[in-house]
Amino acid sequence: MNLQIKLNLTRLHGSFVHSLRGGSGVVKKCLVIPLEGSGLVIESGNVYIKASAFEMKNPKHQTHICKLSIDIEQYTALTEAERNDLPIIGGIHEFGTKKEK
Repeated sequence: MNLQIKLNLTRLHGSFVHSLRGGSGVVKKCLVIPLEGSGLVIESGNVYIKASAFEMKNPKHQTHICKLSIDIEQYTALTEAERNDLPIIGGIHEFGTKKEK
């Protein structure tokens, strides 16, 4: 089974889209994500996003939703309301089940 994962990085805490001028002088639209507090993880000089997929009970197109993964210590420190408020950052579906744009 081949799956497609679509993540909305603007759902990460503190992220935003901003136009920036690069070294070549060309202005490009960029995604800015602060490393602290966004859920991104730095390991060996690389930046990762750790996400968990949760199967949907009655899927239409998406079979799973994706939420940020957090350490168990952080998770248990959250209230039930805070746990429910963790953003859905994307979804997963099989290739061919949704018309691609």
